[in-house]
Amino acid sequence: MKKTCKCHGISATCSTKTCWKQLAPFQNISRLLQQKYNSALKVKMENGARADDGSGLLVKEKLNSRKPLPTEMVYRDQSPDFCKPTVYSPGTGGRRCQKDSNCDSLCCGRGYDTKTEEVESRCRCKFIWCCKVDCDICYNTTEVYTCKRYVPPF
Repeated sequence: MKKTCKCHGISATCSTKTCWKQLAPFQNISRLLQQKYNSALKVKMENGARADDGSGLLVKEKLNSRKPLPTEMVYRDQSPDFCKPTVYSPGTGGRRCQKDSNCDSLCCGRGYDTKTEEVESRCRCKFIWCCKVDCDICYNTTEVYTCKRYVPPF
């Protein structure tokens, strides 16, 4: 949150000032969260603690690792790899992507397949007085990009 203010008055004399707390732009917040996620520290439950009831303390997993700061992200279990099919996720194989914007990251570097599809849509719509819209059906050819499937190594 950051403090944002606006001046009010004749010719911006700032005779009255209104201030409020405002969230930072979403891109800044997501960038910060990504950095915290990438530098998260692995921790484990303190000896004798049970994870299922929330009791006990999380402690650093390795003896030589430093104690996490209150502002740092920590994790206990390794996250599943969502690029590959698992019990948690079908993976990204076969998922549609946008060639110039997200195929590289969404397809986990495996590349993508391109195919041509004919898409049906309404076009040349006309409004007919009161309460009716009459449209033609148009067919457009478009390219569709889908992520290549994961092939496990031998």
